[in-house]
Amino acid sequence: SKGLEPKKTVYYLPNLCMSCNFNQYSMLIETALEKAGLGDLKIYNANILTKMDGVPKELNLNFLEAGILGSILYKLAFRFAPYETNPGETKTLLEESVQIIEQHMRDKIPTMKAARLIKEKFENLPKDLSTRKPRVAIVGDFYAKYNQILNQDIYGLIEKLGGEVVLPAYGEVTSHFLDCDIRESGLEPKFKRGYVLYERRYENVFKELIPEAME
Repeated sequence: SKGLEPKKTVYYLPNLCMSCNFNQYSMLIETALEKAGLGDLKIYNANILTKMDGVPKELNLNFLEAGILGSILYKLAFRFAPYETNPGETKTLLEESVQIIEQHMRDKIPTMKAARLIKEKFENLPKDLSTRKPRVAIVGDFYAKYNQILNQDIYGLIEKLGGEVVLPAYGEVTSHFLDCDIRESGLEPKFKRGYVLYERRYENVFKELIPEAME
């Protein structure tokens, strides 16, 4: 759909050092690409903490920032969508925020500037926070929490029934994986500490808007 040339395209999929079906996806994707006649497309299935040949080291940092900011974006959207004054405006702002992050990364502008710009836009979103609807937390399986297709859009159902969705940070999963790597594979603990501190930098930008959602 993007019209990309297979020989110039990389499918980037992180790896895990723990028992999980996540590691099987690279094989599934490789088989599907071959059947679709796209066998020239490369798959990078590597630990996100390592530098890969042909890939700038900054790319790992970009993916890290995208994951952290993306998680915060959805927390903002779920917090304000049930209280928006103009129906659908939160979703539109969410899509606009994704484009802002993409543009900052593409132009090599610090992503923290994108975070502050997005915060300002959500601050100005017309909303009525005089009351609070029942909050429903989604916990458990990785895909049940974060994949709208596999969880059959449980988010929409909760909001339709008059609730507010509460979703754990994507970084909760990342921290769990890093902790397993530390205990089972000898990973340096500094990587987990560094990740948590990095995530906190972005969380601090939005803590006034969604204080109880900052983990």
